[in-house]
Amino acid sequence: MRLCAWSMVVACAACGTPPHAGNGDDVDAAIGGTADGSLDASPDARPPAVDDPCFPSPHAGHAAYACNGYTFDVEVPAACLDGGCGLIFDVPGRTMDAAMEDANTELRARGGAAGFVVIQPNANPAPPQSTFSPTPEEDAKLFDFLSRALAVYRIDAHRVHMTGFSEGGFMSWRFLCDHADVFASVAPASAASNCTILQIPACSFTGTQIPSRQLPVLYMHGTADEDYVQYECAQPQIDAVVATWGLTSQGVIASGAAYRRTRWTDASGGLFEFLSHDYYSDQSVLFIPQTKLEGHCYPGSTDPGGLPGQLMSFKCEQPAEFTWGVEVLAFFIAHPRP
Repeated sequence: MRLCAWSMVVACAACGTPPHAGNGDDVDAAIGGTADGSLDASPDARPPAVDDPCFPSPHAGHAAYACNGYTFDVEVPAACLDGGCGLIFDVPGRTMDAAMEDANTELRARGGAAGFVVIQPNANPAPPQSTFSPTPEEDAKLFDFLSRALAVYRIDAHRVHMTGFSEGGFMSWRFLCDHADVFASVAPASAASNCTILQIPACSFTGTQIPSRQLPVLYMHGTADEDYVQYECAQPQIDAVVATWGLTSQGVIASGAAYRRTRWTDASGGLFEFLSHDYYSDQSVLFIPQTKLEGHCYPGSTDPGGLPGQLMSFKCEQPAEFTWGVEVLAFFIAHPRP
């Protein structure tokens, strides 16, 4: 595994504070506290810059890099060019591209302000036909780019995180299974093992599909997700994680009219949180006849739609009590790798 063996921690006032679903004000304060990208290690202690053909001109700001047959959108805060920042790998779902994913998570701006390089891969072909092939060979191409980015941007190995929605959520589960030694925490959304409609490999936590080590996981699924990635798949996924890692329920730690956040822990610091919500979308899923998104949506998203090739906005249509992109970033900030 090509894990970069260095650690420089970006200063963050909220890194020791467990996140909770809410209005996001505390998260915004934490982001503001890291906007200067200050590092608590001397640049002289960091490894030298690495030249890589997949990154012909690494620079601050936004860039799209072609590598291994994919195009990757990369957002780099100016403070991260000298190394020592964290990294978030944010993967879109089917029919989507990196721009559509960011319209829902807004992690380029949110993560950048908190001292993270943000990478969002684009599936092939272009939207609306875009889809990731869930094979070991294709996953390896995406992970190879991530590994290269860790070296090129001299990323703090204690703050490498991954999230994804739908197909990106399935990939997040698979990368948890296959590369647990690389990530500090992961946050899959709207994806689970053994769903009857979409038989996409994830991480069953059985047999050979067990992560090599335990790490914090935030998992989200909509209760109204019936036609796309069924909510009934969520409980078997939760049960498998809890049983395999020997976690104990701490009950519901936060809730509102349309969401519940449940936590499981163990004495060694293990953590699994499940964020279920009742929000939905009436958008029709054009590539699956007679179905709607229903609960297969991003709570709190303001995505207006209308991007090139975009079939629909994946935002939940009701005003939400939490915003998924805010909760993901708060979870990542609070859970660097020890």
